[in-house]
This record gives sequence, structure tokens and C-alpha cells, in this order.
Amino acid sequence: GDQFFVRNVAGKTLTFLLNPPDMVAHVKELIYAKDGCPCDKQHLIYAGKQLEN
Repeated sequence: GDQFFVRNVAGKTLTFLLNPPDMVAHVKELIYAKDGCPCDKQHLIYAGKQLEN
């Protein structure tokens, strides 16, 4: 997989190994497992655009 970095609103950076076809919902589940932020409260932004499930 490829290494991806996610920064939360507190400025903490989380690191994940993902495969490119992983869906946004799956990424949100991984973030929840690692950081405890509920999936419905997450907003993933990439290249200035919000990613949809």
C-alpha cells in the first residue's frame, strides 16, 4: 500500500498504509479506530475538495 497522512483539527498527524482503491468510508473507519473521531464528524479534504463516501 501507499503511505497517507491525515491531519486532524488539533494538528495531530496520523499515518496510514492504504491501497488506492480504498473507499473514503473505509478511510474514515480507520481514522475512527486510530483517533476516536466518529465517522459522521469527519470531513476529508484532498487538493482543496471534500471527499465523499
